[in-house]
Amino acid sequence: YPNPGRVLGYVSLPDYDLSIFEGGSVDSGAWAQILADDNNPLFDRVISAKDAPGSTFKMVTAVGGLEEDIIEPSTEIRDTGRYMYYAPSYTPMCWYYRQYGGTHGNENVSEAIRDSCNIFFYDVGRRLGIDRLDQYARMFGLGESTGIELKENTGMVAGPDASKRLEQTWYEGQTLAAAIGQDNNQFTPLQLANYIATLVNGGTHYSAHLLKSVKSYDYSEVLYEREPEVLDTIEIAPENLNAVLEGMRLVAPTAFSRTCP
Repeated sequence: YPNPGRVLGYVSLPDYDLSIFEGGSVDSGAWAQILADDNNPLFDRVISAKDAPGSTFKMVTAVGGLEEDIIEPSTEIRDTGRYMYYAPSYTPMCWYYRQYGGTHGNENVSEAIRDSCNIFFYDVGRRLGIDRLDQYARMFGLGESTGIELKENTGMVAGPDASKRLEQTWYEGQTLAAAIGQDNNQFTPLQLANYIATLVNGGTHYSAHLLKSVKSYDYSEVLYEREPEVLDTIEIAPENLNAVLEGMRLVAPTAFSRTCP
């Protein structure tokens, strides 16, 4: 997917057996079984399921921090295990400290993406502030319509407005959780794919679409051809973009080594 916003693969699981629709009629017994399935196979998770993105959101925080001059690509932040800015009332941990009792040490943004270092992104998110963090999330299409030709869930970007809608109290410290894709951040799989495609495209945010073209019944004539639609463009300095993309490139072998001896 990234270039013109065309969706090349679309899978929602669990699914159901399409053969029940063969012959122009529906097997009533099979249909009743689908309707009674607790796994809800008729629910289109690609565009309707909304979940916390977790660490996949950290590139939003990284781009925001870099573009707003909170950090530079070479800036190092020390992983202290626990983030102590709001101590003693609130001292969230890095996942590595929670699991192993250690830290990542000093890391720049590429290394922090590679290691998914919570402390790095807690600090950048706090300094960036929730308003600017939300602004960058929406620029990447998170919490917004992707433009796909189906009715979709637009999700939710964490922040004071989301808390108000949920009749919750917003506290400044929640920015830390929002910066690592938690709190009330909830997005669809398609939104996340579109956000990453926008990043890989260098900031060009395309509308997602399924329809490529419409042809006449005998395929002799093209009646409609979908043209790429740019929703917006995020200006990202080349050195900042390269630092974020380098972190993403480093993730793959790191993730592989964590699961394979």
